[in-house]
Amino acid sequence: MIAITKIVQLVAASDNTDMGLKKGDKYYPQVGADCVVGLDEKIKAGQQTYTEATDKTAGLMSAADKQKLDSIDTGPLTSVQLKDAKTGAIYLLTVDDGEIKITKESDG
Repeated sequence: MIAITKIVQLVAASDNTDMGLKKGDKYYPQVGADCVVGLDEKIKAGQQTYTEATDKTAGLMSAADKQKLDSIDTGPLTSVQLKDAKTGAIYLLTVDDGEIKITKESDG
């Protein structure tokens, strides 16, 4: 089957305030699948649908990945572990009474 797309440019013959056009303005009509009898059903028949992923049922992600995602704490963190890109040393960043502290936890 060959798909043919035809773009039709129209020109306003006169001013049309309802459409916001002035005489001579160029515009392009646009239609949807529901404007062609039977086309919307044909499109729906070929569409893949997905269910929402839950911690027990896969959707666009596995149930295991959904469990991992749901377990991420989205609240404020009390500390952050950082790794030095050059040495590999591990540091702990904390804030104590408004003071930022960085403590080396291990060498790289």
